[in-house]
Amino acid sequence: MMTSSICRRVGNVTPVTGVTEVRLCGQAYAVAVLAQCVTVTGKPDPVSVYFEPQARHLYERARENRGSWVSVRLVDPSIRQRTHWAALGIDVSKPDDINDGKAKTRWARALERALYRLHKRSGRSGSLRVEVGRRIPASPQFNPSDPGAGGFPPARQFRLKIDRGGSVAERAVRRLPDSQRIIVPAGTQEGGRYKPGGAWTGRGDRDY
Repeated sequence: MMTSSICRRVGNVTPVTGVTEVRLCGQAYAVAVLAQCVTVTGKPDPVSVYFEPQARHLYERARENRGSWVSVRLVDPSIRQRTHWAALGIDVSKPDDINDGKAKTRWARALERALYRLHKRSGRSGSLRVEVGRRIPASPQFNPSDPGAGGFPPARQFRLKIDRGGSVAERAVRRLPDSQRIIVPAGTQEGGRYKPGGAWTGRGDRDY
């Protein structure tokens, strides 16, 4: 089930060179699963809108490899990016405070939101799974004040998968604990009325 793949930087424009693979076996991940299509009102997270081009590329890779994990290296926000979003009242470097912090950082949460939004808009079958893993420290050569001088910036392991649709996907969702589902049955059975689950976020959880 665990697979490794070609690694790309997400969140910065300059592509990584000299890195071909990140091995994910043995790492602990926090899982967020889109259990059902949910109508969400209000404006989207602006940081997630910033991530949409990268999210679209990742989503297409996951769609082409349906049922397999697609892994990337999510680079931490740069000084310039942190300054830009701070001016808008958003601290992209803070820990994730939504859904028990499963996305680990506010930055990763934004990419996750962009991916889920794309999946919802696509109308395709199959649950989207996103997992944020361990932090990867910067290489000794990296200087955050001069990122273009060389070296690799700090990052996090990030991967996604679109499960195959149909009854197999439905059973996979139903096996999840309520804490990992966006909506859960209001009663004792699936298929009736639903209520927010542990992965649901409301307006009071937003910083935008």
